[in-house]
Amino acid sequence: NSWYLAKILEKTANGKAKVLFVDHGNVATVSPATHLRPLDMSLATESIPAVAKEAQLALIKVRPLDEDDGLDAARMFQGAAWGKDLKARLHGETDGKVVVTLYEGDVDAPSINENLTAAGLARIGKKYEMYDLLDRMGNSDSLGKLVKDLQAAQESARTSRKGMWIYGEIPEEDEE
Repeated sequence: NSWYLAKILEKTANGKAKVLFVDHGNVATVSPATHLRPLDMSLATESIPAVAKEAQLALIKVRPLDEDDGLDAARMFQGAAWGKDLKARLHGETDGKVVVTLYEGDVDAPSINENLTAAGLARIGKKYEMYDLLDRMGNSDSLGKLVKDLQAAQESARTSRKGMWIYGEIPEEDEE
């Protein structure tokens, strides 16, 4: 019988709670009556910071999980990351999330961000979003290189009609 720090994300229709375990990063749906207890304020994350940090892959977007390409992206990411020792380049923080580039091995090899994009399962955000992030992160050399690598990967996926590019250009409504 162990207890873990968790943040309640939402209450489900069947009376359960969807929680994020802040020291591990995983999400689970639990019964509040048997699995949730109030936290003593001396143990709150303001006093003892969470071990896990929520992160997002730098400069790319994927479709939602309820779409085929979104599910394929999640599966590719899981295959590349689950149970492996990865290297991460931390670019900074935005909206409470750490912005990262992940590598399966050497940081000079293509990143997971780039591999998802080359497979047509991720795309670069709009130019204004990219430049806004670059400005907030300090416009570093590593981010500049990542932009160029992602642009090349996206162009390759687009011309090869991979993943989300299978029918050519992405419709305007999909770019939101």
